[in-house]
Amino acid sequence: MHKKTPQFFTSGLIGLSLVFLIPLTGNASKTKITNNPIQVTQNNQLVKITGVSLTKTETGLKLNIETLQGTNPDGEILDYDTYTVIKLVNTQLQLSGRDSFSQANPISGVSLVSVTQTSEREVEIKVVGEGKLPRVEELESKTGLLFEIIPETTAAKPPTPEVTNQPPQVKPENTSKKTPETNDTIELSVVGAANLAETAPGNITVIDREQIQRQQARDIRDLIRYEPGVSVPYDTRGGLQGVNIRGLDGNRVNMQVDGIRLPAEYSYGTTRIGRDYVDIETLNSLEIFRGNNSAILGSDALGGTVSFNTANASNLLDILGKNSLTNSRLQYTSKDTGFVGTITQANRFDNLDTLFIYTRRDRNAIQVAGGNNKYQDEQDITRNNFLGKVTYNFAKNNFLEFTGEYFHNIADSRFSPDNLPGMTFEGSTQALREEVTTKRTRLSLGYQFDNLDNQSWLQFARASIYYQDANIQEDSRRSILSRGAIQNQEADKEFIDRVIGANLQLRSDFQVGNIKNRFTYGFDISNTYNERNYFNFNTTSGTRVALPTFPQKDFPDSRTFRLGIFLQNEITMGNDKLKIIPGLRFDVYNLQAEDNLEFIQKNQGNPAVDYAASAINPSLGLTYEISPGTTTFARYSRGFRPPLYDELNFAFRADIPLRPHKGIPNPDLKTETSNNFELGLRSRSQQFDFGVTGFYNRYKNFIERSAFVFFDQNDFGSIPSGGRRIPFQVFQAQNIPDAEILGLELKAAYRFSQNPGGFSIKSALGWQVGNDLTRNRPLATIGPLQAVVGLGYQSPNDKWGAELIGTFVAKARELALVDDQQSVVNGGQPTRKIDFYEPDSYALFDLIGYYNISQNLSLTAGIYNIFNTEYYQYADVRSINTKSPAFEAQRGRYAQPGANFAVGLSWRF
Repeated sequence: MHKKTPQFFTSGLIGLSLVFLIPLTGNASKTKITNNPIQVTQNNQLVKITGVSLTKTETGLKLNIETLQGTNPDGEILDYDTYTVIKLVNTQLQLSGRDSFSQANPISGVSLVSVTQTSEREVEIKVVGEGKLPRVEELESKTGLLFEIIPETTAAKPPTPEVTNQPPQVKPENTSKKTPETNDTIELSVVGAANLAETAPGNITVIDREQIQRQQARDIRDLIRYEPGVSVPYDTRGGLQGVNIRGLDGNRVNMQVDGIRLPAEYSYGTTRIGRDYVDIETLNSLEIFRGNNSAILGSDALGGTVSFNTANASNLLDILGKNSLTNSRLQYTSKDTGFVGTITQANRFDNLDTLFIYTRRDRNAIQVAGGNNKYQDEQDITRNNFLGKVTYNFAKNNFLEFTGEYFHNIADSRFSPDNLPGMTFEGSTQALREEVTTKRTRLSLGYQFDNLDNQSWLQFARASIYYQDANIQEDSRRSILSRGAIQNQEADKEFIDRVIGANLQLRSDFQVGNIKNRFTYGFDISNTYNERNYFNFNTTSGTRVALPTFPQKDFPDSRTFRLGIFLQNEITMGNDKLKIIPGLRFDVYNLQAEDNLEFIQKNQGNPAVDYAASAINPSLGLTYEISPGTTTFARYSRGFRPPLYDELNFAFRADIPLRPHKGIPNPDLKTETSNNFELGLRSRSQQFDFGVTGFYNRYKNFIERSAFVFFDQNDFGSIPSGGRRIPFQVFQAQNIPDAEILGLELKAAYRFSQNPGGFSIKSALGWQVGNDLTRNRPLATIGPLQAVVGLGYQSPNDKWGAELIGTFVAKARELALVDDQQSVVNGGQPTRKIDFYEPDSYALFDLIGYYNISQNLSLTAGIYNIFNTEYYQYADVRSINTKSPAFEAQRGRYAQPGANFAVGLSWRF
């Protein structure tokens, strides 16, 4: 390593300011980093750090600083009595979901390793010894910078008295660099491969494993609690329904786990089958992509994409620096007397890694604010989740991985007597009990290669094949009073979703003149089978007697083939300030439905409909770095979502007194399309982060799943009224020709200290407006204005931290009155309107915190809804009619928890 004679600080004022920035305890030596340094006087190019990993070796640690394109920053090393500071100039941190990197007590002899942005163009690395100065040496690296950290084992020298204005001592010159040794390592990493949140032309949220645990999230609804513009609708019978992003939910949002699409959401009548198939205890991170990104993530994700990324052994073995890790975690939540227990076992055997995670959950019905639980159904919910992985590492970032996953959830509900009048079953419901069992099995084999230094045509490759089987069984037992007699009935319903598929994503990096290219291309292909069975029995006599017209199918057995071929190129030019990202995706969609006898029996003569569609969908993204740390971006994309099996072949028949009604398939249903526009600005500095995004989306042929179309004068109910035959009301999925959604998203954060830790303020805001332009009325799926503000504190060594968070939700926009088709009597006109419920505004305050008792033992705790506020979430209650006689009961079932607490304990060994 070449040496440079240091400049002396002769000004007392400058020396005093340095004491506040770096608390000197003795003399310092200063060494120039010369591993292909950037000469600042000749090139002021900003170097971006995209990954930091800390690896335990036989002699100490290795600190790997990965930079974009492997560019090397300029800097210097300063040694003090007990710690070393490495200053990197013209450098910026761009880590996934992190402001800094910090690890306390990684090994004996080293008390802290931190990487922090100290100014707009300067990054500081600090290595603190335990009373002794660790040795820090630079090694050769082709991906950025690499340092070896060796703790001092000799006796510590007495502290050297501080002498004002004395020059730091120069290290003895050593012109040779050590070559990194190959050994079995364990890394603690923050990688910027998911650097999307900082560099992509759009608004992306990344929530890592640490945040998941510190937030004590029980499910995805808890996880996005502080994300304005994102919500998770909940149904008291079907559970979590999916994710609403920018006013769109259901199957307009793509949800995937490790790149595998989760089953679609399904609803029919009072049945709501959601998409709660993933236990968050298995996650390494969660990514929320707001808006459509048609090139890689799929054209049918009109609202956005939620990507669950499960942990692997290397993510977890990095924590302790061993080849084996056992981690146990317990958590209790008072709102539903819920217990969670997770056991994790990770091992490394030479090139082979193994991982096993088991989670058990038990909980009951929630305790609502105000103590009025009369509308809360009794519930017992149990869950078992297993995740296993075997990974063979050919080399670093070059591995083959087999994954097995099994999800099993049982929700046993006994309906409150106060809720029974609101049930829609024929007759008067006297009692109702329902058990819903959800299962998902996934097997996948994946390969990944990631090497920026590879001199061939390929720098990244990821491929996988997979099989997934999801099954939901709904068993209900009810007693009804019909025509003066009690009838006991049993209903068994089954929903099946099986998919087999494969995907491939490749990337080639090359340069043409001064223009850099990152060319990504690949495909995904899948074949999905869906089935819905419905059996209904009369058990009054003590035996199971099938009711007339059963068994039935709500939709015909269906097979859906999907193929997507995508191309995208990230073009960088203008001294790396301008990026142009054009993309193109070709989608093929083919739905084949079978005319099952059970479906024909229920549908009475309307044949099942097949559907085929294809489209080429472009996208274009732009980012421009206005100044160091400040970037503006713009994006356009085109969305394409063909109708699903249950939308196209929506069918039912209810021959009830006064109001017979039915649903029929629509062979003329059209594909939804969208044109999506987005513009934003984000800025990141030493202490202040800011981001603003505006978007406008225009939709054609928006699908409304169940719309009244006409009275069928050729089909009449079997029960006349006043001697008059009553025609069936006909419902059908219909296209809304024209709709729009626009909105604004803001985020800001301020850190009071330039060093790791200290006080910080964070805030976020989400606002959307949506309109049905054809009928000139608001879209019901648009959530209200929401803002989140948090005041937090983190100790400098990350020993403990706490945050007070306020969530402020406005009253939702008033929806238009619509005809209540349930008020139709004897085939006449509706006699009343539906006045949809818009809950009042509210404010919630939570206090959450953590305490690292030791390196291996940590405690998390939180108090939620501190002031016991009574409130309802718009996403849950937006379809409730205030004019309904059962309004209070229907709304009361969705009352939210009052003041409650959660506490968790995690230990590893």
